[in-house]
Amino acid sequence: MKISGKKEVKTFLEGLGFVPGTSVKMVNNDTSGRILEIRGSRIAIDNGMAMKIMVSQ
Repeated sequence: MKISGKKEVKTFLEGLGFVPGTSVKMVNNDTSGRILEIRGSRIAIDNGMAMKIMVSQ
């Protein structure tokens, strides 16, 4: 997993658990945003924030 964007964005997402090696599951994806499951928690983020998270399979 890699996060792009300003330092504040990276720090915010890392605080939510978006760090390399962490498994992320997409629960819901619609036009206004996404719900992701990470470390047993569900997190809602808007599409702009989601575009800053790059994952690999």
